[in-house]
Order: sequence, then C-alpha cells, then structure tokens
Amino acid sequence: MDDEVRDRLLPGCLIETAAARCFFNLVDGERGSRTYRYDSKQSEFGYFYEPWQERWVVFDNRMGALFVTTCKTVDEATNLLIDGEELFTP
Repeated sequence: MDDEVRDRLLPGCLIETAAARCFFNLVDGERGSRTYRYDSKQSEFGYFYEPWQERWVVFDNRMGALFVTTCKTVDEATNLLIDGEELFTP
C-alpha cells in the first residue's frame, strides 16, 4: 500500500519512529511508585518494523483498550487497522 492510499484510509496513523515511540509510551505505563504518567489520548494507532523479531508490530488504542499484535508484512499490518468504520475490529 502506498503512502497516499494509507493516509486516505488511515488518517492519523503513526508509522516508523513516531509509532514506536508512541507504542513504548503506551506500554511503559508504570514508573516510580506505580504512578501512571503517560497521558493517553485514546486515539493512538500505528505500526512499525521490529528488526529483532523481523515482524511488524501493530497497535491500536483508538477504543481506549490497547490492542497489540505482530504481522509478517506491512500490508497485513495496515489491513488489521482498517475496517468499514476505520476502527480496529478484532
């Protein structure tokens, strides 16, 4: 899927370094004395390549419940993030 199509189908989708940074902020959660310090907007979603696993990490927090999975291809990753409502559907 080229960037233009992805941007039309997935407005606001984070990719590459921005996606990885957001993902690790979301899963980090507890710091210090168990205080949750990341202010989630419940609108974060995206995908990035993880070279150690040699897979794409896909995450979706648009519904306020963080979903995470991995995929073999970038097309598989984007397809997981798209449905008729442009919200993740398990």
